[in-house]
Amino acid sequence: MGGPNIWEEQRNFVKNLHEQGILDSRFDEILDLPRENPQFVIDLVTKFCSDAENSIAVLIRYHNEPDINYPKVIDRAHQIKGASSCIGGHRMALASRELRYACEDKDKDSFLQDQG
Repeated sequence: MGGPNIWEEQRNFVKNLHEQGILDSRFDEILDLPRENPQFVIDLVTKFCSDAENSIAVLIRYHNEPDINYPKVIDRAHQIKGASSCIGGHRMALASRELRYACEDKDKDSFLQDQG
């Protein structure tokens, strides 16, 4: 009932995310989980992306405050890093680590710098 189309969609989705550098090889471990629900991986990544987008919006709000609450930013960066590491989002985890370092140095200029 459409199962093969979902699997093909999943493969294409994951391939695209790998090509963009969003996912690393750790994500492939998620693909090895039992496949009772073929929509699982798509839902997982979609939820991660939504949560990350919300967290980034919060970080932008923090950045725009006259006095940055660096401990709050560090907490948010830690949450993003943990989620990114679990899902195989290596580049985002590295960017979160760099954000934490900038906050520890109270370096507002590096706060939201493009990590390329």
